[in-house]
Amino acid sequence: MSTRSCFPYRFRITGMRLSDLLKFLIAVGFGFMLRAMTSCSIPECPACPDCVRMNIETDLLKSDLQFQLREAFKPKSMYEVLRYEHFSMTAISDNFDDDPQINLLGHQKSDIKDIVHQAMAMYNSGRPDKWQITKLINGYRRYDPLRGEEVILDVLLSPEKSNTHVEELHRLELVKPFGTAHLLNDNTAGEHKVIHFILPITGLSDKFKTFMQNFEDICLNQSKHVYLMIVLFLGKQPETGNDADKMKVIARGLTDKYPNAHIRIIQTRTPFSRAIGLDLGARQLPTDALLFFCDVDVRFDAESLDRCRMNAVAGKQVYYPIVFAQYNPDIVNKFSPEDRVKDLMKINKYTGHWVHYGFGMACMHNLDYRSVGGFNTNIAGWGGEDVDLYIKHVKSTLMIFRAMDPGLVHIYHDKACSANLTADQMRMCVDSRAEGTGSKQQLAKLVIDLESH
Repeated sequence: MSTRSCFPYRFRITGMRLSDLLKFLIAVGFGFMLRAMTSCSIPECPACPDCVRMNIETDLLKSDLQFQLREAFKPKSMYEVLRYEHFSMTAISDNFDDDPQINLLGHQKSDIKDIVHQAMAMYNSGRPDKWQITKLINGYRRYDPLRGEEVILDVLLSPEKSNTHVEELHRLELVKPFGTAHLLNDNTAGEHKVIHFILPITGLSDKFKTFMQNFEDICLNQSKHVYLMIVLFLGKQPETGNDADKMKVIARGLTDKYPNAHIRIIQTRTPFSRAIGLDLGARQLPTDALLFFCDVDVRFDAESLDRCRMNAVAGKQVYYPIVFAQYNPDIVNKFSPEDRVKDLMKINKYTGHWVHYGFGMACMHNLDYRSVGGFNTNIAGWGGEDVDLYIKHVKSTLMIFRAMDPGLVHIYHDKACSANLTADQMRMCVDSRAEGTGSKQQLAKLVIDLESH
């Protein structure tokens, strides 16, 4: 082997004395030994979770190098609020023309499966123990013209490899800018947050008894963390005093049966005003209280309470769910396919419709209620107070969470529009009666049936 092939430099050895040559060779040999002693093979260290997460995020940044994640669209009027659609792994709830809830089609199934897969890949990135989805509780999706597709997943997660049955409820918020999704947030659900029901009523009725039975079944039997405040408008009629006594007996019976139940009745002699009732109830509670403005003719389930807790974020977001309202059951049963209306609580196009124009049911923290001035208590009678508060929140710095809630169902009842209503209230009342009586097809059949007799 030539010296050129062993060393990067050329050396002259011609005419060198033997002693000098020996010194040179000894020095070279010592150099190789020193190099061997100071050089070693260092095994690669296992990647730390933070490093793996950083590498994944770097790859995401490289893939979306030309994309800048913008702020969410902020509406300037109530008509610009971007509404979420609610979905599960089998159906979508939205304000469709023909059906309020439809089964997932092929492309929709693929899109939802893809976003769930991407969400879990990002959630598990850098974690030594992998987690899997055991159940999709809620899915929300909307398209923001500035950001792309926004998705919120409320999921039950469990470890893939575990001898014990462990489940955690998580909210995963993602944005899909027409490309790879980004995990925006991961909040553990506050299941123990107390929900303060505020219920304004005018007296004892069958609707009130039905509401209290529902309250017992969903809240008290299941030990949910709730507080019920009933605002009773006595008016000037003497019989309302008897109603108050009977309602107190009902409340006392529940608190005796359930020692942890919290039920309070506030009485007022002022004429009925939903705005005054809700505002009066809110003023009795601390600023950090989570409020649920409710009506006596609305049925709710346990999952709707969880949505109230998760969708109302103190100082950031208020929740205005869209309620499903039943049609007149007499018209439904007479002019609908029998197999579709066996259970009137089922959500389909024959049993009712989404009240996308109503904002009466709402969940928010008291500080977010007060920050916009609360209800306009000058509004008397039926209607208008909910729209007024909603517009105030739209114009505020708070975010609006607006979505269909399959767990909130307005039970049908006859509605009378008082002659004392303002022109706007009368219009809203008549429109509500017309839309809530039956579907277009059912009402058309009713007209045909009347014409034939």
